[in-house]
Amino acid sequence: MNTFTTIKRIEINGIFILLDEKTPETIAAHEKWRIENNFYLSPPTISAEPLMLDIGAAFGIWAIYMALLYPGAEIRAIEPNPERYEILLNNIEFNQCKNIIPFHGWPVCEEVETTLLFFSNSFSVSGSRECVEGFSKAASGIPGVPERLFLDHYDILRVVVPMANVDILKKLPRHCCDFIIGEAWQNEASPIFFKRELSRVATGGGFSISGFEKGIPCIHANTKTFDYDISVVVPVYNVEKFLPQCVDSLLRQKNVSLEILLINDGSTDSSGKIADEYQKKYPFIRHISQPNAGCAAARQNGLQLAKGKYIAFVDSDDWLSGDALTRAFELACLDDPDIVQFGYVKVFDATKEKEFYDGHDLTNYENKLLTKKEIENFLFGSPSIWRRIYKRDFLTREKLVFATQFRRYDDLPFQFETISTAKTMRVLPETHYFYRLDRPEQDVAISDDRLFIHFDLLHHVFSFIQERGLLDLSTDAMIIYLNTHKWALGKIDENLRDEYLRRLREDTEVKTFFLQHKETILRNLSKEQKHFFQKKLFW
Repeated sequence: MNTFTTIKRIEINGIFILLDEKTPETIAAHEKWRIENNFYLSPPTISAEPLMLDIGAAFGIWAIYMALLYPGAEIRAIEPNPERYEILLNNIEFNQCKNIIPFHGWPVCEEVETTLLFFSNSFSVSGSRECVEGFSKAASGIPGVPERLFLDHYDILRVVVPMANVDILKKLPRHCCDFIIGEAWQNEASPIFFKRELSRVATGGGFSISGFEKGIPCIHANTKTFDYDISVVVPVYNVEKFLPQCVDSLLRQKNVSLEILLINDGSTDSSGKIADEYQKKYPFIRHISQPNAGCAAARQNGLQLAKGKYIAFVDSDDWLSGDALTRAFELACLDDPDIVQFGYVKVFDATKEKEFYDGHDLTNYENKLLTKKEIENFLFGSPSIWRRIYKRDFLTREKLVFATQFRRYDDLPFQFETISTAKTMRVLPETHYFYRLDRPEQDVAISDDRLFIHFDLLHHVFSFIQERGLLDLSTDAMIIYLNTHKWALGKIDENLRDEYLRRLREDTEVKTFFLQHKETILRNLSKEQKHFFQKKLFW
């Protein structure tokens, strides 16, 4: 150590750390912020004498903080940069951290893709990717590096080596640590890669991903295994003309493992035969037949059979872009949100015209984990469940199922129930779902007395609010009530409109609910909605 070195001091969470003056101020400040703001996450439990490995220790601030916090710990700190390594040694000595064992190494950066680390106590080594097959083999051939360095099981393993995280994670043994933490960069690899590798290496923890304009998401390790990334539930009823396009669009999804459940709801055309052919050809496609019971019953059947971590619902006459579910699952790997939503395109079957639509400016929600209030904004979109993927554990946690008593328009209650109970959500602003319209026999095209089902649907929503104690959503539910009935009145045959209005004015169940929360609701309605009240309801 240079005896003329000047020492400076920083304080992190009440712990004082002495640093060589050559430790850059910006890095010291950043590391202090990271630790104090739990950027590296905190393990739920840790032993009194933990074993830790710090790959990319830099100037040792994190290692020293942990060494002082856990005096009984053994911390192995690896730093490949020679200048940083010398300062690391000084910082360890300044703080008298005899429980930190430093290792010096050298990165080989011929290309980003060929970055590897070679570790040594006493000297640096260079070489090519072809020289070694893995970390343990490379380390065992270098004097001074214990062969067990990468074979021991660590309580905490930290990895922060710019543009080398991918190679490091690939080389680490399966479940070599209880908890992994680190920082990666957005352009290093797909979030799906980090999610899978972290779950392979550790039983907990996660990486913070830098490079996003808004917020810094975390990819969490999770050893709970699922048979598939996404289960896609496709209700099928007399769609022989459209089913191949739908299924083929699912087969084009890359880098994501899918289970495709074709729920045949008593089709009378060749839809069942088409589904059989797909099932014979692809082991991850299942054709399940049921007596005709409606779309909600088919979706519920698929929901009960699904084995994926996330669940998507795709209508059999629609289709997806080639990377829709890949992109959605990439976002799902960040923070494990309850829901991921993307935009959709209306495609008019008769004219083949396309109308890009979503009802929201999704770019306002890009690259961020939505707050509860932001999630509630999505209650007012047109009822649709097929432009989202839902975490299966979330649906189980909230006991959310399809209202199978309704043979049509089951999107409305399911959308309300999922959006109103979701705790976390991410949004993909691009349009990835192609929603076919103007097809004969579509529910959205009907104009007869089947539209009266909206009274029961909306009563179901208000019952859900009361059962779950979601009275803060009373105004939101009333807006949905008004918008839905206004839409139905615009669709229904003229000879049924008076009867529909009569039932609307005599809707005692919702009228009672409205009168209980009148002041709050009226205060939050728009002028147009208040006008609808005065003109149509006379409450």
